[in-house]
Amino acid sequence: MKQELVLKKNFPEGWKWSILGEIATYYNGRGFKSGEWSKEGLPIIRIQNLTKTTDHYNYYNGPYDKNYHVKNGDLLLAWSATLDIFVWDSSDALLNQHIFKIEVDNSKIEKKYFFYYIKQIIEKIKQQIHGGGMKHITKSKLLSIPIVLPQIKDQQIIVSKLDKQMKEIEMMKKASNTLKEYLEESLYSFVESIFENKFEEMKLDELIDFVKSGISRKFETTNVGVPVMRSTNIKIKTSSINLDDIRYWYWDDTKGDDTKKYLLDQGDILLNFINSPAQIGKVCIYRSEFKDCIYTTNSFRIKFDQRKLLHKFFRIFSLSKYYRKQIEATTKRAVNQASFTQKDLRNIKIPLPSVELQENYIFKFELIETELQNIIKSFQISSEAILLLQSSILNEVFGKYEIPEEA
Repeated sequence: MKQELVLKKNFPEGWKWSILGEIATYYNGRGFKSGEWSKEGLPIIRIQNLTKTTDHYNYYNGPYDKNYHVKNGDLLLAWSATLDIFVWDSSDALLNQHIFKIEVDNSKIEKKYFFYYIKQIIEKIKQQIHGGGMKHITKSKLLSIPIVLPQIKDQQIIVSKLDKQMKEIEMMKKASNTLKEYLEESLYSFVESIFENKFEEMKLDELIDFVKSGISRKFETTNVGVPVMRSTNIKIKTSSINLDDIRYWYWDDTKGDDTKKYLLDQGDILLNFINSPAQIGKVCIYRSEFKDCIYTTNSFRIKFDQRKLLHKFFRIFSLSKYYRKQIEATTKRAVNQASFTQKDLRNIKIPLPSVELQENYIFKFELIETELQNIIKSFQISSEAILLLQSSILNEVFGKYEIPEEA
């Protein structure tokens, strides 16, 4: 990238171009091995924690370099797989690899100005440095990225304006989230109200017609034969299927097994019995547009006696506290993984109303669920609009100063 930066617009007096390497220090995180994890100590910040894709933390309770120590308010930049900047908003923690802790030079730049500027140019950085396809950015390329550097007093004015507008955006997000959470709570309250009734309990062993675990292979990302349902395709909160990340396997199994014996039927129950403690026991009813589909070894494929237990009612039961309590009680835990056996599954008890009552509960549940799904769709649309608004506000401030093209 050019080191001599050419101004695309006339700057106000005292403004100039600089590069990221001249205005801050960047400390890369440490690769903590699983053998170093502890049940206590400081949490280890992974990229998944920054993006909020997981709320699970590993902990470390040994000596560490102060450069890995993160405090509330520190700037963090994920540079591998995910490229984005974050402000750490929790208690003291330690930094995992593939994340930079950034300490700005306060004589040259305001921390909040640095954050907003990087937020605005992050997509341009991906395009110019990654070429749209690379999975990480090297430190040398990061340090050479240009940045518009106003005088400190002007940075403070810009930050004050952006803080005000971003606060309004956060209020909009909070209002949308509150409505979504209210409807989710209504759904779960209805589920709990069902099982407050004193129905006769039966063990699943008395209700199962068929149960079998799936196939264990290192599946392919390209379509080599038949799609595979994995535990990651089951959404725990909604007991539904997510088809965003599908893997595939060969019809002619590479180890001589019969792939066809793992085929799913529409309406089968899939129940995850090997996973993290938070995810284990999640359930879905298999329904998809795939003509054929198989499933992995960490899930049970189940068919219940439909004269006694409807699959849709079992799915509702899987959202109840009573179900979760039994799963937690029967689960065997290891490091970051939990499991239970088919025998454990068969011993789980379910309060069982008549099939006629089950159908009635299913009807009411699906009415509430449909309303919730419609609200979630509206929520997603409004969230996208809010993100566009945030982007346009940042672009209004910074967009007129183009990043010089790569040499």
